[in-house]
Amino acid sequence: MPKQILITIICAVLGAIVLLGLGYSAGYFAVLTSEKGKTELQIEQLEKAADALKTLSSSKVISCFAVLGEVTKIDGRDITLKSTGDSLTIHIKEDAKVYSSAKNGSFGTGATSSVQQQVEFKDIKKGDFLNIGVKLLPDGQLEGQVINILPVFTNK
Repeated sequence: MPKQILITIICAVLGAIVLLGLGYSAGYFAVLTSEKGKTELQIEQLEKAADALKTLSSSKVISCFAVLGEVTKIDGRDITLKSTGDSLTIHIKEDAKVYSSAKNGSFGTGATSSVQQQVEFKDIKKGDFLNIGVKLLPDGQLEGQVINILPVFTNK
């Protein structure tokens, strides 16, 4: 009788080992399959983003889009803007036009009509609020095409 009990225990242990091995293999295969699915999804998303980048950078219909924010840094022809906690640095092309939209010829008056005049790049100061027309280049970089220095609005 002890021999039969010993054989039964050995068979049970071997069976448990086989079942654990099968369970581990199935789990490992499931993880690999789900990771592969995630990777394929990520590749698909990257391909869509690359197509969108190509369309935006080569489109004649979308010549530029607007970026708005407060100037936090000027480094050569690079301007860093901040808006609602996010920052973005934009390189401004050499021949970009810069305009100042002064309210009735002066900033901060709270007047309703505005006068736009062309100014120099050097007239942009830290703290100014800008609207920059930006072009997306084929390499994914942003290039400022035209800048509007917006007036300071006050509630006087």
